[in-house]
Amino acid sequence: MRDAALAALTRSVAARPPGVLLWRDEPTPWLYALARETRHDRPRGPFIDAWSAADNLPVSVLCSLHPDGLAEALEGTPDGLAARFLFAWPSPPAQRGLSDDKPPREDEAVTMLHRIGGVVGTPDRPLTLVFDGEAVKSFDRFLTWLQEEVRGTEGAEAGWLGKGRGTVVRLAAIFALLDWSRHAPAARPPGTVRRDHVKAATRLWRDYFRPHGRAVLDRCALSDFERQVRRVVRWPNKAGAKAEIAREEVRRHALGKTVNAGQADSVLKRLWRAGIMRPAAYDPPPQGGCSPKRWEINPGGH
Repeated sequence: MRDAALAALTRSVAARPPGVLLWRDEPTPWLYALARETRHDRPRGPFIDAWSAADNLPVSVLCSLHPDGLAEALEGTPDGLAARFLFAWPSPPAQRGLSDDKPPREDEAVTMLHRIGGVVGTPDRPLTLVFDGEAVKSFDRFLTWLQEEVRGTEGAEAGWLGKGRGTVVRLAAIFALLDWSRHAPAARPPGTVRRDHVKAATRLWRDYFRPHGRAVLDRCALSDFERQVRRVVRWPNKAGAKAEIAREEVRRHALGKTVNAGQADSVLKRLWRAGIMRPAAYDPPPQGGCSPKRWEINPGGH
């Protein structure tokens, strides 16, 4: 994403006007470079407009990241940068024996993508897809639902939900193109988005991408202290069933010795106020003094 990389990407788009896919599989460094292009103290970066193929830069980005580095990478950037991504945080697949594994049908997928690539046009002369009457009604119902959802959110999540309108339209168009590509080249180029395409796009965005996006953005919004609290909440389950833990166990094992004793006490006291833990056999001295060394875990509190 350095200037040279951006120049190379621009040349790739010039050679491929319908658009290109930028693939980055590093955990997070690619995002730091992308964010540098969109800082508040810099002119509007090209990758913000790439979302709409503006300025003749139709670029899709498919990348991996580590959510713990997301907040730092996006610091100082417009909310719209994170809102333009669809986040997926899938569970690890179940283990299968090598003898039972079937090779993916990649040739069919590549053929379908080539068919789509041959008809979508360019940003100057794009293929036009029109929602039919039933598709418009289905999309209208989604917009009504979305309006209520946005009212109860703020910050990065509100920005992400705000992009839901355009994202669902894009997903519906993708479903229409994929549906058409199964029958090409006999079928004429697609021109209509149907209700089933809109419903599929809505379900995918609402039931899959939205909860994953919320999980990532919530993690991004957490302070270091809040992350420490969550780590301690999860740790007893990983360490086996425990009815009681010591502060030093929390500091060393749950928090990996990243805090001192006083900071560990602050985390435990937050959990005390939340009803998740309480001091074990501890009577606070009237004039202050030492903090409790052992804590009881509420079995129904986490």
